[in-house]
Amino acid sequence: MSVIKRVSSSGTVTWLARVFREFDSENGRQKVVAKSFRTQKEAKAWEAKTLKSVGEGTFQELSKSTVSQFFYEWLEKSAKIKLKVQTVELYERSFRLYVQPHIGKLQLQKLTPLDIQGVYAKLTEGPTPLAPQTVKNAHTALRSCLKQAVRWRQIPFNPANDVDLPKRLGEQAKIRALSPEQAVAFLDACTRRDHGIVLLFALASGARPGEYLALLWSDIDWTAGTVRIERTIIWPKGGGWQFDTPKTRKSGRTIAMPAEVLDALREHRIRQLELKEFLGDDWRSSHDLVFTDTGGNAVYERHLTTRTFKRVLKDAGLPKDFRLYDLRHTCATLLLVANVPAKVVAERLGHSSVTQTLDTYSHVLPVLEEKATDELRNVLFQTPNKPGPQTIACLPPGDEGPVEQPKLQPKTVKLPRRPRKRPTKTDGK
Repeated sequence: MSVIKRVSSSGTVTWLARVFREFDSENGRQKVVAKSFRTQKEAKAWEAKTLKSVGEGTFQELSKSTVSQFFYEWLEKSAKIKLKVQTVELYERSFRLYVQPHIGKLQLQKLTPLDIQGVYAKLTEGPTPLAPQTVKNAHTALRSCLKQAVRWRQIPFNPANDVDLPKRLGEQAKIRALSPEQAVAFLDACTRRDHGIVLLFALASGARPGEYLALLWSDIDWTAGTVRIERTIIWPKGGGWQFDTPKTRKSGRTIAMPAEVLDALREHRIRQLELKEFLGDDWRSSHDLVFTDTGGNAVYERHLTTRTFKRVLKDAGLPKDFRLYDLRHTCATLLLVANVPAKVVAERLGHSSVTQTLDTYSHVLPVLEEKATDELRNVLFQTPNKPGPQTIACLPPGDEGPVEQPKLQPKTVKLPRRPRKRPTKTDGK
């Protein structure tokens, strides 16, 4: 512990404060923390503050790494251990494309909230601004990295906590769903395509693509008519595929399936066994997957979209901008419009809460509110002997029949009471 005066060749005076920490057993030396100041007063103040934090065990040695260096160190030592493969790949891609070019070379301990806010401003401006969700993904990756830097005593606080994100304008417009008529046309087109059974199951179950593509035949309970979601399939960088745990804790669930879908799965099972017997040793999958390609391997989601889903949309005469994930949205929307309780829909979709379901499908709420108003009107203002206007509205145009005009009841008019005549003296004679 010391404060040393130093004079450079040019005559500039600085003060070096040093504080000795714990003994390093690797190199047999005692760790030293040092910092230069312009005045002796500043040096002694820092020395006293550092001595106190070292004695209390709260001292944080600031990192000398750059933002990029620490991010990839965190990715290898921490993120890959506790996060899913797809999440790690998303974080790495978001940081490499959108954060690293701007602040990657900046020293970690010098990173400020203003630096991060400047990055987000650049990403959302210009001729080709990024979508708010893309900026949010980059922010989540950076914030998680800096959160670990605080835990590892590399920086005193997380600067990513004090920035503003762009407004997520128009997010609900991305939620698209087939109408009941479009859904019927879509299912009819599925019967004329290979792998149409996959799309039929996707629409009826409301499962995520990674969930139904990882489905095994052992997950189907033919007696109860249910399907158990226990895993998901992922395609990591470098090729190949593998099973992974479901997205969330609530994602593991049991889904009841319509009898028509179970019958279609039985026919699909028979055709698959015939193909497997025909190929013999050329059947490439050792897993008993429900949905496979012609060689027995798992179905790649992108191939399912381009080779089957888009062609089914064309056969059904539907807009080509529908996405494969919109089948999940369609299932949820149709259930909500059919007055299925939101709790039941949330359980079927594997949402963590009913609030998530209602927030995601808020575009359905006006329809539900209108139906609820009609039901309340029927309860409060209609009786079996007095049908309301909805009875006529349900008949085909032109077949309304004679409409009985309501009979007018005569109004009972209450006349004012005639004042009583007071008796006079002569009346008593």
